[in-house]
Amino acid sequence: MWESRVAPLSGVVFGLLLIASYLVDPNTDFMPPPGEIVAYLENSPLLVMLGGYLRMLAAVALVWFTGTLYQSMKTVGDGRLAILAFGGGVMAASLILIGSAAIVAAAERLFVTDAIDAASATALVDLASISVGNAAPFGFAVLIGAAGIALLAAQRPNRRIGWVSVAIALGLLSPYGWVVLAATLIWVPAAGIWLYRSESERPQLAKV
Repeated sequence: MWESRVAPLSGVVFGLLLIASYLVDPNTDFMPPPGEIVAYLENSPLLVMLGGYLRMLAAVALVWFTGTLYQSMKTVGDGRLAILAFGGGVMAASLILIGSAAIVAAAERLFVTDAIDAASATALVDLASISVGNAAPFGFAVLIGAAGIALLAAQRPNRRIGWVSVAIALGLLSPYGWVVLAATLIWVPAAGIWLYRSESERPQLAKV
């Protein structure tokens, strides 16, 4: 089926959408003063909403990729690692959705009512920052760590990729996981391309 062949590219779509979201809305300040947060929202609420929307779409692409990865991993061992990877991907996507919804809520409140108090704006933007920057890395750690262990357990030639994946997962679990989070923008699209090539090289059933 054509969908199964192109589904791995959802990992690439995830990376592109996430990068696009921060190009549209480049604010990455951590815990800025309330006055700066309100000024940031007032400056371009439509761009803030668009950036949040693109991150929501990225979360959808991440879930799609995670399902594809699960399908590929479930034959390794008893399938437990595949379930862990799937759960980690859904966890990360959910936290991205929560963070995106929070910042969209702040921008939409300002856009519709032309006003937002500093306390509400600060709470919503801080929730977005913590959800994506501090909490989502734990989900990615489970996703990437389980996939890395599966590669090692499968005794495949690319064991180095497995060790690198485990190292990334450990970094994501550290107090500085937000720094390592950028590595997911390489790992997820790269894994998607690798799965796509594997699917394309697999013999397809001839039509009767």
